[in-house]
Amino acid sequence: MKLVIQLVLWIVIIFLGYMVFNAVYEPIQFNKVKEKRYAKVIDRLKDIRTAQLAHQEITGTFEKDFDKLIRFIDTAEFTLTQRRDSTVLDEEYKKSIWSRSI
Repeated sequence: MKLVIQLVLWIVIIFLGYMVFNAVYEPIQFNKVKEKRYAKVIDRLKDIRTAQLAHQEITGTFEKDFDKLIRFIDTAEFTLTQRRDSTVLDEEYKKSIWSRSI
């Protein structure tokens, strides 16, 4: 009888230990999955922002309907430009030219 009670108590101890472990481990796993999902959502939102800015540049307004925005990106013709600030390089170039000629 004593052996049966000890076995039952050991099983209860193991079960409770497992429950305590999961109580700590599950939030850690949830946070890892949450961070991955948030990163994907942020990337998608950046793409949507870029699409909205392109639409606003061409039409002058932002698009309210997401399907129309996708259709605009798929079919619209617009130029992609990249702006670069070259004033620093120009100033350095001017200084080098003036120092050579003097």
